[in-house]
Amino acid sequence: MLTEQPDQPHKSLISPFPLQRSDVDFLTGTCIPWSLAIIVISIGFRFLTGNPYLDIDEVVPKPPSFQVEINVAEWPEIAQLPGVGETLASRVVAQREKAPFSSVDQLLMVHGIGEKKLKAIRPFLMPVQSEHLTLSDNPALASSDASLANENRGDE
Repeated sequence: MLTEQPDQPHKSLISPFPLQRSDVDFLTGTCIPWSLAIIVISIGFRFLTGNPYLDIDEVVPKPPSFQVEINVAEWPEIAQLPGVGETLASRVVAQREKAPFSSVDQLLMVHGIGEKKLKAIRPFLMPVQSEHLTLSDNPALASSDASLANENRGDE
């Protein structure tokens, strides 16, 4: 005994595509041709104006153009220098905390920085400005100098 269930549609009526016929007509008749026209016009315009798309292999990379002031910069800024990582940058900051650098060449005192590395990072370093500082420019230096002067007076 065969019984048909009226709630289930016949298999041949189910479309493998979720689009209605009107949707397919719209896409093939309107959207696809307009999209292709926009692409062709865009490519043609780029070549007609003499501004073709750049080939990524032909682009010359620009070197970074920033400079770091070693007596002011924190370790994340110093770590951005070529060949300098987090560890070496923290060593530079530790050395600077002992005594500010009076010249870029004093970076050679930092363990891990040799002549070769200094030559590589020198273009990225600003000239040291500490030799131009006076006590009035830096309150920390003025207060430490005043306390040293008071200590020296007590020794006399």
